[in-house]
Amino acid sequence: TTTELIMPPETASLAYQPDYEDSRSQRRQDSGQQQMREKHNFLKSSTNPLHDFHTSVPTLLPVDGIMSADYENILYSDPAQHRGIDIAADSGKPVRASADGVVIFSGWTYDLGNLMIIYHGDGFYTYYGHNEQLLLKRGSMVKKGEVIGLLGNSGVSSAPHLHFEIWKDGIALDPKE
Repeated sequence: TTTELIMPPETASLAYQPDYEDSRSQRRQDSGQQQMREKHNFLKSSTNPLHDFHTSVPTLLPVDGIMSADYENILYSDPAQHRGIDIAADSGKPVRASADGVVIFSGWTYDLGNLMIIYHGDGFYTYYGHNEQLLLKRGSMVKKGEVIGLLGNSGVSSAPHLHFEIWKDGIALDPKE
């Protein structure tokens, strides 16, 4: 299977399937994108008590451990900067969602290995990298504190740890703050 990154409509417009796909595949794709839009719109505009602003802001530390690398934001345009924190812990330790949201990416990347990205509404996104195993698929709804993966050493990594990032409206934030 191939993984896809589905971003909310206001943040990205991507072609998800090659042009040669048949109309049946296109209908499945359109249906899946419609479901993601509905979940995104629920998070974006819900006044339902199930979607509480306080549970949707990333405030929970996703894993207990020792911070092994700090956030750096020296030159905003430098792509090599460390836009999150690294938390060292034992392989296989549960990684928890920092806030309520919807999984928009769950798959492999070269740098961050097994990566999960969660959209929390109100412009907040969290990234959980270097996992040994991802426990949720794209499109899954998550609750704050729910186990989403197992800590590992995948991707470009020298030891077991979680790489954790928080983004708000396209700007990386220091997770410690």
